[in-house]
Amino acid sequence: MAYRDEPPRQIQWEHKVVETIPHTTGFGVHGFDRHAIERALAELGEEGWELVNTAGYDRDGDTLQLLLFLKRPKL
Repeated sequence: MAYRDEPPRQIQWEHKVVETIPHTTGFGVHGFDRHAIERALAELGEEGWELVNTAGYDRDGDTLQLLLFLKRPKL
């Protein structure tokens, strides 16, 4: 039980960045494997990770890299 004099305990977080790379051939970029990303996020979610943001790196209209930013409370 917390007493009124005690400050609330601040949550400490750990962070993870996952890099995804699109399918490519000699003819250019063909997109990301959505199902593989969903499976990876589901597995990470089972480990307590939460997706908090994404960022993409584009060149000439093609997304060349997608970064997934995750966090979970430190144990």
